[in-house]
Amino acid sequence: MRRVRPMALIVALTVALPILTPFEPAAAKPKVAAPLLMLPIAGTATGNGTFSGTLAISSVAGQSADNVVVEGIVTGTVTKADGSPLGTVLSVPVQLPLTGNWRQVARLAPEPQRRVVLAQSTCGVLHLSIGAIDLDVLGVVVTTTPITLDISGDTAGPLGSLVCSILNLVTTVANLVNLLTSLLGGLGGALGGTA
Repeated sequence: MRRVRPMALIVALTVALPILTPFEPAAAKPKVAAPLLMLPIAGTATGNGTFSGTLAISSVAGQSADNVVVEGIVTGTVTKADGSPLGTVLSVPVQLPLTGNWRQVARLAPEPQRRVVLAQSTCGVLHLSIGAIDLDVLGVVVTTTPITLDISGDTAGPLGSLVCSILNLVTTVANLVNLLTSLLGGLGGALGGTA
């Protein structure tokens, strides 16, 4: 049997102990969810300046068919009237009103379901309008312009089916919010995040 010398054991532990000691974890960074959809946004700034940037929509929320909003982050650049940059707007959280042509449908009671299988059909155009907002960024007031999306749908694909569902089948605000969230996320995925 081989004997371990105490000095060799001390040297081995001195070398191995720092390797085996767990490192302190770095400060955990909060996970930021990928936006559902990124849209270009523009507007005007005080002093005849302009604003150009993006709206990263992260969620859709609503209390009623008349009170639906998109929540997200606005980033962009403010430019003076002479064309020189005034500054950059970084990650301003916003909540913008979202209106559409679902209002009449959302108030209707559901009709009895019939067992009829339909072939592919078009269902019309979903008109979405994301309202304007005034942002006060370090004393410069930026007024954005509304964003309008007109999305036509047919029952042949998943996104078209969502459009048809929003136009024809929505009976509750929760259902409307879920379908709009799915539609915006699907558009973002299909378009690589940016429309």
